[in-house]
Amino acid sequence: MTDKEYAEQKKRIETVFNAWFYELQLNLWDIDQRFLRDVDEENPTFLAITNALWPYRRVTFNWYLPNVSTVSDSQLELHVVHEMVHTLLDPLHTPETDAAKLEFATQCVAQSLLWTRKNKKAPLARKP
Repeated sequence: MTDKEYAEQKKRIETVFNAWFYELQLNLWDIDQRFLRDVDEENPTFLAITNALWPYRRVTFNWYLPNVSTVSDSQLELHVVHEMVHTLLDPLHTPETDAAKLEFATQCVAQSLLWTRKNKKAPLARKP
């Protein structure tokens, strides 16, 4: 990945992240964002991995820029919000937690947030 490509992908993430930062109250957290030029060897298709220490409100986002470069801006927004929601739902994660269920819940919340922002003027209840 060239320096130019790195800068472009980093800016894409930062633009989305900053757009959601206060709305999701991540300003209350100590945040470390790592913009990586390589993919994760154990999870080569992942765009990001988030590690939160919720009792201390600390979170690290590892962004894998080669994979970020493969998605559209709308897909990236969903991925970034998804990772941000992981931060908020991290207290639900225990050794006994079913990882698939937590991923599903995280994705549902992220999609709901995006839908709500997009449809602010839409009625809250719709008839089937």
